[in-house]
This record gives sequence, structure tokens and C-alpha cells, in this order.
Amino acid sequence: MTFDQAVRLELLKTGLTVVVLLITWLLGQRILASWELRKKRQELDIGITRRFHELYGEFKDLWRMWRIIHLFSDPPDDPGARRALLQRACAAEGAVESILFKIANEKALKADDIVMLGLFRQAYQKLRESIRDGQAVRWTYRSPEYAVFNVLACEVVEIMARPARSAGLRSRGVRHGAQNLKLVSAYRASDWKDLIERVAGEMDERKGEIPLEQILDAVEAISNERAAKIAQSIA
Repeated sequence: MTFDQAVRLELLKTGLTVVVLLITWLLGQRILASWELRKKRQELDIGITRRFHELYGEFKDLWRMWRIIHLFSDPPDDPGARRALLQRACAAEGAVESILFKIANEKALKADDIVMLGLFRQAYQKLRESIRDGQAVRWTYRSPEYAVFNVLACEVVEIMARPARSAGLRSRGVRHGAQNLKLVSAYRASDWKDLIERVAGEMDERKGEIPLEQILDAVEAISNERAAKIAQSIA
């Protein structure tokens, strides 16, 4: 092998080494960026879930305080206390709406999920509406409203724990999230009342419980009825 050939061979080896190192670095950077993005998303999801837990506690706190105020005066005669509770209830409800917005835009939701989120939204609004109207929230641990609210809250946490939509679904972008949000927001107070009426007869007042299967069956029935109505409107 001549000297020129040896130089060319060494240059070729060096070039290949540089190319391999460059490709390895690029792949490593891509993997690292993907891992960091996944880590940040997980941290954000954990923070949102923790915030939802706080809002669940805030609901119970405001509900108990509003009940105590009603025990001393019905209707309440302290406008300052009522206004303060109403402000907190509005803030908490707005934070819940923000979380539901995030879920609607990031999760692949089934029909029953939509019902759960929509009915939980309506249940959470009951507190603010009751304070606004000066009416007591007459929920106790033996009432179907209390039991159903707790089940719906757990279902929302379960939905939040799921992974985000796949890349294929995310490509549909705004349309997918907007449709989910529209469906969640379509549920009204009458739907919440309908759910309570469906499960009230199954309430075990001694234990303060409703069989979970009964609540889930009622949610599925409401979901099917809503789908049927939509199909009729399209036909």
C-alpha cells in the first residue's frame, strides 16, 4: 500500500468515525429531548392531579361551611360571609373548568368518559348556585348526591391518569379537543337530576352507599340516550 493510499484510508476511517459519532449524538439528543418532554408532561400531569385533589377538598370545605351558616340562619343573614364563600366557590369552579378543558384536549375520551366529566361539572356547579341563591346544599353522607359526587370525582381522577392521545389523534388537533369540550359542556342540571333519580332507589341509607355498578349503569344509560338523540337529530 502506497503512502497516498494509506492517507486516504485513514481519512476515510476518520470520516466514518465522525459520521457515526454525529449520528449517535443526534439520536442521543433526540432521545434525551423526548425523555425530557415526557418527564415534563408527567410532572405537569401530577401537578394537575394534585390541584384537582385540592379542589375536591375545597368543595367539601365550602359545602360544610355553607351548611353551618344555614344552621344558624336560614336564609343566611350575613351577606359578607356569603359573598366570601361565593367568591371562593366561583374560583374553585373556574379551576375545575380549566382542568376539564385540559382533559378534553389531551385525552382520548370514550362516550362514558364524556358523561362522567359533564355530570361532575354539573355537580360541582351546584355549590356555587346554592350559595348564589341562598339555598342550602342538603347533601349528607346518606344522600345519593353525596355518594354520586364522590364516585364521579374518582372517575375524573382515573381519566386524568390515562396517557395522552396518540400522535395520530393529536394530529386532529383543535377539532378533536373542541368536540370533546362541546360534548362535556352540553350536560345540564336536568341531566344531573336525572342521574340522581335513577340511582336514588338503590341507596343504602344505613351505610350511605350506592352500589358502584348501579351508578355506572345509570351513566351508561344516559350516554346511550344522548347518543340516540344525536343520531335522531342527524337522521
